[in-house]
Amino acid sequence: MPYWGSDMRMENFQIHGNVRPEGYSDEMILNDVRRISVDIEKRFGPAVNEWALGGIAFDTVEEQPFLFYPYSRPRTVIIKLVGPALTSIDFARFQLAHELAHCINPSERNLANVFEEGMAAWYQQCYSTKILKGRVQLGDERYKSARQVFNKFIKNSKVCDPVVRLRGVEPYLYKITHESFVTADIVLPSELEKTLLMKFKDFKVQ
Repeated sequence: MPYWGSDMRMENFQIHGNVRPEGYSDEMILNDVRRISVDIEKRFGPAVNEWALGGIAFDTVEEQPFLFYPYSRPRTVIIKLVGPALTSIDFARFQLAHELAHCINPSERNLANVFEEGMAAWYQQCYSTKILKGRVQLGDERYKSARQVFNKFIKNSKVCDPVVRLRGVEPYLYKITHESFVTADIVLPSELEKTLLMKFKDFKVQ
């Protein structure tokens, strides 16, 4: 069992990168990972146990935060934090909230659908509002739009804990289909369902 109250496994967890926000210690980062992971699982259901979180990397090269899948460590993800997250604890936490939402069911190599990205962006904004007091906001219009699509899902689902219910049918969100919604007894407008199931790489601002 994980030691932190979360179903998300940690294996050989390391924090990489010499450039990070001043005062953001390893202990603070681990505490943030624990608290955010527990909150995500309360909202969206337990993390799949086939994957492990292998660490956090402060990356000075990449432009967008993302999950890195090291070939040398199968079934392991490393969260890459970038840009303003290298100098601002608020931005580091903001990016961490989004990427940890993906960690409950990693989708690997551009397989994420609008549902998953919208959920991650939705949670990220909730975290900013509650914990960061709105000091950091989403800037990318595609993620804002995906968040709005996910919000429509929440409003239209008409069941309690709809993500938990849906993941009870299919734990990996990138694998959900029309039949997944039917089995979960979630009825949505056809266009909304079609958009949610679209691969995010093909998604355009609504």
